[in-house]
Amino acid sequence: MKLKLLYVATLGKAPDRDSFWIEEFKKLGWAVETFSSRVTFKDDLIGKFKNRLNFGSEVKIMEKRLLEKVKTYKPNWVHFRLPRRISKSTLEEMKMESLILTQYYNDDPLAKKPLFISRRFLKALKSYDINFVWRKVNVQELKMLGSKKTLHCPPCYDEISRKYIKHERFFLYDAIFIGHYEKDNRLRYLSKLHENGFKVGIWGSYWNNQVKNTKLSHLLPINNIFGKEYNYLYANSLIGLCFFSKINRDQWTRRALEIVAVGGLLVCERTDEAMSYFLDKKEAYFFSNFNELKNIIIFLKSNPEIREKVRLAGYKRLKKDDHTFKKRANFIHSKVSELFIDKKIILKEKGG
Repeated sequence: MKLKLLYVATLGKAPDRDSFWIEEFKKLGWAVETFSSRVTFKDDLIGKFKNRLNFGSEVKIMEKRLLEKVKTYKPNWVHFRLPRRISKSTLEEMKMESLILTQYYNDDPLAKKPLFISRRFLKALKSYDINFVWRKVNVQELKMLGSKKTLHCPPCYDEISRKYIKHERFFLYDAIFIGHYEKDNRLRYLSKLHENGFKVGIWGSYWNNQVKNTKLSHLLPINNIFGKEYNYLYANSLIGLCFFSKINRDQWTRRALEIVAVGGLLVCERTDEAMSYFLDKKEAYFFSNFNELKNIIIFLKSNPEIREKVRLAGYKRLKKDDHTFKKRANFIHSKVSELFIDKKIILKEKGG
C-alpha cells in the first residue's frame, strides 16, 4: 500500500512551480493529493495589507480547509512549498495526526524586503521536521532561529518544458534578459549595451515604468513570457543574460540552468556559487562589471566558432551534473525516508 503525501502550494500555472514536483513524487511511489494554499483578497487597501501580512478571515478559511483535508485524507507526509500563510497553530494541530511536516522555501525569508512578508513562516519554523531552502545562506540562518533540520536544495530545471532547441542561422538579439526589474545594475547595463550598438531584448515584470523615459522605450510594452517562446528566445540570441536578485541575496538561480538547457549560451554575473556550476570561458561566461560584459559580447560576435564550442560544453556539463526536478525530488524523498525510519515507520523505497 502506497504511503500518502499531501502537497500544499499555490498550484499556479503562470509560472508553474508545482506540477513538476508533484509528478516526480508520484514516480517515487507516493500517493499524492494536492491542496491549494492560494488566497484571494479584495482589491483594495485593506486587501493589499492583509496580503502583505498574510492574515485575515481569508487566510483563516484556507487554513481551516487545510486542516479538514488532513483529517479526511490522513496523509503520512505533508510537504509545503513556500508556506508564507501557514501559521504555527495550524501546523501544531496537524502534527496531532502523527504526521511528518516538511517545507521548501524557494524564496529568501530573511531578505532585505520587509521581513513581515515572512513573519508568519518564521514563527512557524520550528514546527517543520525539515526545512529545505533554496539559498545556502539560509541554512545557518534558520538553524540559528531554531529550525530542527535545515537542508540546502538548490535550484533545478524541468527537462520536459525546457527542451533543447537547435538555433536558427541568424541571432534575433545580441543579448536578452528575461526576468523582473530590480533596482540594481540590470537596467543600467542593458541601457549601456543598447547605447554601444548591441541589439537588446527584455521580458519580465515591473519594467514598463522604468524604461518609458529611457533609450530602451522602443521595447515597450515589456511583458512576461513563459513556455516555448521563452525557450526560443534564449536559444536564438547570441547570449542569455543572468542577473541575480540583490534583494533576495541570490548567488544562483533556475534561469541560468534553463538558458543552457534550451541551447542558449549563459553569460552570468560572477559569484562563487555560480562558478561552481560551469567553468568560465569554457562552459559559460561570467562578468563582474559592465566593461567585462561588453567585451564578452564583442569577443563572441567575432568568434562564433568559440561561442559554439563553449555553448556545447555548457550543455554537456549540464546534462552530466543533472540539476533536474527528478534529482531534487529524490533528495527530498531520501531525507524524508530517513525521518520515517527514525519514527519506526516502514517506507518502501521506489524510484531514484
